[in-house]
Amino acid sequence: MKLIQVYAPTSSRPDEEVEQLYEEVQRQLTTDCHYHIVMGDFNAKIGIKSDEQERATGKFGSGERNERGDLLIEWATANNLKIMNTVYKKKISRRWTWQSPDGCTRNEIDLHHDKQTQHLHGCESA
Repeated sequence: MKLIQVYAPTSSRPDEEVEQLYEEVQRQLTTDCHYHIVMGDFNAKIGIKSDEQERATGKFGSGERNERGDLLIEWATANNLKIMNTVYKKKISRRWTWQSPDGCTRNEIDLHHDKQTQHLHGCESA
């Protein structure tokens, strides 16, 4: 088993830095290993599934998607990964993983990805 921990650049950084990160994770995914989990702070809002053809997300996303969320979903789809936070139903209060300093904004940006959905159940970020 290989766990790949990610801390993606924030939205204030250029997209090229995010693309470099995804390329590095891609290289790690190509190593010979039976089971991979990619997890961490992706600084991307994936929101609610926008298209039933979308394979990388489940039906329990939350909030609105941003451009980095589009990029992450593209990358996850290309790597046959499922964003596990969106697969299992949770209370709204248990979905967010980041809160603004003033407490007014909450987002789900810490995400788990897996190719084999049967291995993770009730996926939450701490």
